[in-house]
Amino acid sequence: MATATTEIVKDLALQRINSYGYTVSSDESLLYAVARAMEFARNFCHLEELPFDMKYALADIAVSYYLEPLADSGELAATGDISSINVGDTSVSFSSTSSVSTAKIASDLIEGGRRELLRFRKLLF
Repeated sequence: MATATTEIVKDLALQRINSYGYTVSSDESLLYAVARAMEFARNFCHLEELPFDMKYALADIAVSYYLEPLADSGELAATGDISSINVGDTSVSFSSTSSVSTAKIASDLIEGGRRELLRFRKLLF
C-alpha cells in the first residue's frame, strides 16, 4: 500500500499556501506543521501508516497549522478589499482587513481536513 510521505504532503501544502497568495518564510515551520498534521491524522484515525489517498487532507491540515500562528501574531499581511478608487490620476485604496481573514481560512481548512479523515478512521474497541 502506498503511503503519504512528509515530502509529498509538504509539496502539496506549499502549493496550497502559494494559491492563497502567501509565501513560506521558514521551511522548518512548514515541516513542523506537516509533521504535526501527520501525527494528528495517525492519532485521530488510529493508523500506523497514512494512506496515499489521505495526502490532500493532510496538506490542508498542515496549511492550517502553518497559517494560524502567523495570522494570530500579525505576521501575515493579506491585502484587504478595495475601499476606494479615484479615476483621475488613478488611485486605489485597500481596507486594512480582508473580508476572508487568514484565521478563517485556517479554520475552514482544518475542519475540512478533519471531515475528510473520517472516512479513514478505524474504531477501537
